[in-house]
Amino acid sequence: MIETVPETMSIRANAQSRRLYFSQSGVLDKKAVIQSYHLMLAYDGFDTGYDRIVDYREITAVNLNAADFKKIIAEGLELSNQSIRVAVVIGDFVGRLVLLRLFCELSNLFSKAKVVYKPFRTVEGANEWLDIDS
Repeated sequence: MIETVPETMSIRANAQSRRLYFSQSGVLDKKAVIQSYHLMLAYDGFDTGYDRIVDYREITAVNLNAADFKKIIAEGLELSNQSIRVAVVIGDFVGRLVLLRLFCELSNLFSKAKVVYKPFRTVEGANEWLDIDS
């Protein structure tokens, strides 16, 4: 079980839908992403086979570069060795959509994990995508 969750992060799991919900506000940087991975791994009830919804609509700034992506991808490998889907909710931020697509491409190049990332503007759209074939 998690001892402390930063004010800028929220996490919950739904065993029935086999889904983990994570949200973050504030600055998104390498440290915050890696911290979120460790929070997920320590979360009581988390299963590495759960699909995930990551809600970044309340992010105020993104401070990531290509070198950060490589480290983030390496850290993320311990989150799942199974085929999972990760829906990333970004709202109406076009720049973040471009950044997320870059991350997805790099993840496919450097990672052997079977993780499918897909960006969404709404949580409802993310849930609909994850409900397909569930």
